[in-house]
Amino acid sequence: MRGIVTVLSFTAVSVTVGLMLCLIGGSLNTIIAGASLILGLGAGFWVWRDLGKIKLSRPSIGIFEKFMFFSWGLFCFRHFFWLYFQNGSGMWTLDRHNFGDLSQHITFINYIARGVNYWPNEPFFVDGKFHYPFGMDFLAAYFVNFGLSLAQILPITGLIFGITTAMALFWWGGGLGMAAFLFSGGTAGYKFLTSGILADYQADIAWKNLALTILVPQRGFLFALPAGIVLIWAWQKRFLENTPKFPFYIEGLLWGLMPLFQFHTFIFLSSLVAIWTLATKSYNHAMRLFAWAFIPATIETWYLTGGFHEASIIWFKRGWMIGDENIFKFFWVNFGAFVILFGWVLYIALKRKIKYELLVVIPSLCILLFSFFVMMAPWEWDNIKIILWAYLLPMPLVANYFAEYINSRWLSFVYLVLFLSGTVVTFYSLNPDGGGYELFRRDEMEEVCATLNEIPPDTRIATGQTYNHPVSLCGHGVVAGYEGYLWSHGINSKVVSQKLKDLMLGTPQWRLTAKDLGVRYIYWGTQEKKDFGTSLRPWETEAKLLSSNRWGNLFYLGDTP
Repeated sequence: MRGIVTVLSFTAVSVTVGLMLCLIGGSLNTIIAGASLILGLGAGFWVWRDLGKIKLSRPSIGIFEKFMFFSWGLFCFRHFFWLYFQNGSGMWTLDRHNFGDLSQHITFINYIARGVNYWPNEPFFVDGKFHYPFGMDFLAAYFVNFGLSLAQILPITGLIFGITTAMALFWWGGGLGMAAFLFSGGTAGYKFLTSGILADYQADIAWKNLALTILVPQRGFLFALPAGIVLIWAWQKRFLENTPKFPFYIEGLLWGLMPLFQFHTFIFLSSLVAIWTLATKSYNHAMRLFAWAFIPATIETWYLTGGFHEASIIWFKRGWMIGDENIFKFFWVNFGAFVILFGWVLYIALKRKIKYELLVVIPSLCILLFSFFVMMAPWEWDNIKIILWAYLLPMPLVANYFAEYINSRWLSFVYLVLFLSGTVVTFYSLNPDGGGYELFRRDEMEEVCATLNEIPPDTRIATGQTYNHPVSLCGHGVVAGYEGYLWSHGINSKVVSQKLKDLMLGTPQWRLTAKDLGVRYIYWGTQEKKDFGTSLRPWETEAKLLSSNRWGNLFYLGDTP
């Protein structure tokens, strides 16, 4: 636990200090990156020293725990060292769930590393500030400033935080906690028993494997998962057992700095600490935690929500993703035997009426019910980022009940029922057909980046709208990026997208449209030819051809804005 908290403290302080210096100095550079990392290391050393004074009892390690450490190690090695790799002339990723997300994060990292002014504008949209929690991408941008490549940075940071997550799950929930995450999923994987073939049987269901759909592609969860688990563990000790283990500043800062990494986790943690404070009447503890968390959480939330405006993305939908599907079938297919398991745990907790157990099970149930009616993002699937915490919260209690009520001879069978389906999908993911998925051509991106090297990153360039456009991947702001990104970020892009289309089609008013959009540059390449094949391309004769390569041309329109 000591090493886990040290890594998290280093990360949180490094990113926060860097962001503060950028707000003062204007943009990220090697001096700010270096100073931030040094101060982060100092904070990590301070935490390491403080935690050395605390005695913590480590969970026992049996055969099942050893198997889980092996499985986690294999998963992290395979997925993170093949997170972003060269294959022939292309750059690839192993996990198909990472296909769109990774392109987005590459854009964020390069955009930050190239020295965008703070608070930065949204890189994928001409109108608005950057509201995505970019903490992990900010950390990666430090190392890009030092000259390291993303093919080095992304696998190493992924492996470090993947192992950190596994260790946090072990300290908190033992082998069961590790398995519940790595082998999560419903009953779809049981098809393996009849087909004998490993496959991604969860592809068409809502509740998918958390390791594949959350840990690998959602970079903010590399910090949020281990930090959230550490805080739940620490708050159980503080509020439910009245045996606090950590100093207030560690818990308060990890909580208060969470919005910069993952906002759904911050909402969950804030709800949980409120419930436990009221239930245990531990107001003094809560106020001291709040004192540490309030200022960083408020500042970060203010910037990330545009002055709390983005709260409008909250909407209501009964049943989450059940739709017209039979509710019993939905829960069985998506959650499998865990539905029965949670019912059993709830029954025992209500029967025993032990306050500690009730304060674990009931908040979990309440958060789950909330997530099936209140959507926290435009895409309802994103509620899985809340549901996963309702799913994980009771796991240590489940492990205790197993030890108390289930004969050890039957425990292997119980684990087989719970985790076989997810195990099939997890092990299939280690070697998918084709060896991965191509993100983009490396030579195209290198030539386009060289073409755009002298243009400031927040200068808007008109391009086609696709998830892996080389202009975006090089770290340049575009007029409007991939519509899936914009929609999922709560951005209404219809008007701007139509204006962009008018511009790229070369309508008679194209110069006025360019001025209205604040566009000085048009990039015309492979994607633009595909999207706007009927374009008149008046800029080819009326604007300056600034540069040309085999993939496309960059035109300068002059100081139209």
